[in-house]
Amino acid sequence: MTEQTTPKPIKILMLEDSPDDVTIIERVLRKGKLSYIKQQVDKRDEYRDAILRFKPDVVLSDHALPGFNSREALRICRTELGDTPFILVSGTASDEFAAACIREGADDYISKSDLTNLTSSIRAAIKKRKLEKLRRESLKSVRKDFQRLEVINKALDRYAYTVSHTLRGPLTTVKGLLNLAEQTHDINSLRSLHEMMQTSINKLDTILMRLLEQARNANAEINVQRIDWVALLDDVIGGLAYLDPQNSVNNFMHLETAVEFNSDPERIAALLSHIIGNTFVHRSSEKHHESITSIEVFTTAESAIVVVKDNGKGIPPEYLSKVFDMFFKVDTGMPGIGLGLFLAKEIVSRLGGAIDVTSRINVGTTVRIELPNKRIREAATTED
Repeated sequence: MTEQTTPKPIKILMLEDSPDDVTIIERVLRKGKLSYIKQQVDKRDEYRDAILRFKPDVVLSDHALPGFNSREALRICRTELGDTPFILVSGTASDEFAAACIREGADDYISKSDLTNLTSSIRAAIKKRKLEKLRRESLKSVRKDFQRLEVINKALDRYAYTVSHTLRGPLTTVKGLLNLAEQTHDINSLRSLHEMMQTSINKLDTILMRLLEQARNANAEINVQRIDWVALLDDVIGGLAYLDPQNSVNNFMHLETAVEFNSDPERIAALLSHIIGNTFVHRSSEKHHESITSIEVFTTAESAIVVVKDNGKGIPPEYLSKVFDMFFKVDTGMPGIGLGLFLAKEIVSRLGGAIDVTSRINVGTTVRIELPNKRIREAATTED
């Protein structure tokens, strides 16, 4: 058997200076079996205070009141309460005045000489206002969704153009080299063409692997585990050895990680590989220049702060706003495909964090990352 809940009483604010009229109105409401609680006022200040404190579901207003009238009361109601129904209940207002009030936003006019329809008018006005509010909220939600889809569509257009343009580069190169190879009979020339084709194919493979990494980051669930910072950083730096085969970069680590930190180790390892890898690639080429990469990690119950600094070439100020763009490279002559920082930001966003880059030419670059402590935050949310 389904339980029936008792309807919540309607809060009625009566703007009325006649106690006898209040008594008559209440008798009509009880006869109409309307569940309600009321507050009755007859002065402007009392009315404004009641609107703010009592927050009525409907206002029943007489026309002529001490010091002000129903038209002013309507303006106050619309300013302070917006969607709250306002019904003019009067014995002195003319039909013309009542019609003017309705044009200005009143929901109905009921004459005190005939209160038969008052209860049904209250119910209808409340229902109408609720439907109008729901309609506006629905339209607002649809507009937001539409705007969001427009942004996504434009991003997909840019993404498709950028990816196709970048993929076509090495493919076109390979195609041209194959045509040359077909016309070449010299073994040394063929070897040279083969090496150039291999370079283009390797570049294409790297691009595809990075794009697959981005797709996995966007779609795979976040695997929350305790992060062992020492082991993770050792693995990352060890995996980047091919970028610094002569061990010419001095790596310094400072860890303050006594507070346990939980996040996705695979994503964080990929994130730091991109960031630290950039410091290796963009180290200074000047002789007698000692290349240094500093990695600092600080953990708290709420987050981890990771700061990676280098003393490399630095990034020109006009390029700082573009460093996270897909396939963007400050120096086109340097190795890499311009996806490192793009992927780093994608990972940070997926983890709910923030990333920032500051840099000075011939001084170095600093990347600051803040990541939320996943498990602790989720536990706190559950407790709340």
